[in-house]
Amino acid sequence: METGLIPPNLHYNRPREGLKALEDGRLKVVTELTPWNGGYVGINSFGFGGANCHIILKSYTKNKINNAAPTDDLPRLVTVSGRTEESIKVFLDDIEKHPVDTEYIRLLHDIYSDDIQGHLYRGFTIVGSKTSERSIRETENYLGAARPIWFVFSGMGSQWPGMGADLMKFPVFAEAIKKCDAILRPRGVDIINILTNKDKTIFDNILHSFVGIAAVQIGLVDLITSIGIVPDNIIGHSVGELGCAYADGCFTAEQMILSAYSRGLASIETKVIYGSMAAVGLGYDDVKDMCPSDIEVACHNSADSSTISGPADSMKEFVAELQAKQIFAKEVPCSNIPYHSRYIAPAGPKLLAYLNEVIPEPKPRSRKWVSTSVPRNKWSTASAKLSSAEYHTNNLLSPVLFEETARMIPKDAVTIEIAPHGLLQAILRRSLGSGVTNIALTQRGHKDNVEVLLQAIGKLYNAGLQPNIARLYPPVEYPVSRGTPMISPSVR
Repeated sequence: METGLIPPNLHYNRPREGLKALEDGRLKVVTELTPWNGGYVGINSFGFGGANCHIILKSYTKNKINNAAPTDDLPRLVTVSGRTEESIKVFLDDIEKHPVDTEYIRLLHDIYSDDIQGHLYRGFTIVGSKTSERSIRETENYLGAARPIWFVFSGMGSQWPGMGADLMKFPVFAEAIKKCDAILRPRGVDIINILTNKDKTIFDNILHSFVGIAAVQIGLVDLITSIGIVPDNIIGHSVGELGCAYADGCFTAEQMILSAYSRGLASIETKVIYGSMAAVGLGYDDVKDMCPSDIEVACHNSADSSTISGPADSMKEFVAELQAKQIFAKEVPCSNIPYHSRYIAPAGPKLLAYLNEVIPEPKPRSRKWVSTSVPRNKWSTASAKLSSAEYHTNNLLSPVLFEETARMIPKDAVTIEIAPHGLLQAILRRSLGSGVTNIALTQRGHKDNVEVLLQAIGKLYNAGLQPNIARLYPPVEYPVSRGTPMISPSVR
């Protein structure tokens, strides 16, 4: 069908006696190279084990346009599985040798969108990158066990200038940001500029931080759920619980972005003390009794990490004391607002009023979403059951109980951190067992966050998930064109 020629059979001299169709000429064995102008052809396959079949094929005349090169600006992530590690290496080598052919790659996307029984190894490669000279690839042993998936939404501190510029190349992400922009622009906020501007002062305005983080989380949730990745559980850190509400179906995208906007607006409009926050290399139990009376533990991050909050002068002095004792302590950007402490309480009524307009009919939180703003012994209370204005106001005013709630993450889980940067990766690695796979979708300051995200999705596949990768890219029309490379020579 590719060449327009039927190849001859080798070593054929004469048929066995009694085959009348061959004797009277109704059937003919091809013994010479024979021109063929297309049409239908029947093919038999007789297997030694009894796997016999007959198939009728029709030739296809569509020729490749521009060698099926991509029409977009995205590298191609390709995942494969096999019975041995060597089979993965051979297949990935073959993929990387070919110029990027979107039709060939789409065939591979379809083949490996399902778990193939008996394939104990998985691997991926990223081809067609304009920022990396060599293809990115990884291979893992895969035991076939289903693993619980946890979405982890981090909060303040994950923002950075230009954090959404690369991600806008993904159509699903870009569409989500455009929807956020349509909601915020009438309020004088240009979310596209906030996400793509590399000016370091862009986040001096705390409102920009809140809406920027929320917009990226909306876009990333839309993107990974569009390829079939759904969570078994959801956990958020501080303002990251807005992302929980969206992933849990309690918020629309509009409600999430406006809730973030409301949080920023209430912070700006409320007069609070000139404060500070700092990261400390001690757990809550160790640092709580060391804090002066005017400083509080704002975030319980892990057994060896906390965030403290209080008046700026007192904080500066206490941080210096800790450093003098060789204890890690560093002030973190917070626009001089001491969140998750008694000092932010004046912002509560204003935020509650704004959120009541955004969330007129709160929805119940599902069992997937585990709270980090309400103590576990109060999860059954009425106020904890709804993703309400009261719930999210309490989130602003109360300490973050991430350490306590993260203990619920199973020992074989796959955590997916959803934020502009994998802020919690170090905490997750230290506090969770070695059997947990922790994957961040983005990385602060990386030369190409498209590659970071594609590599993260490849890691998810290697960990046992089944992402529908074809949905990341423009559709490919079937049947594929003539000249598309064969797949079977790469299979070992």
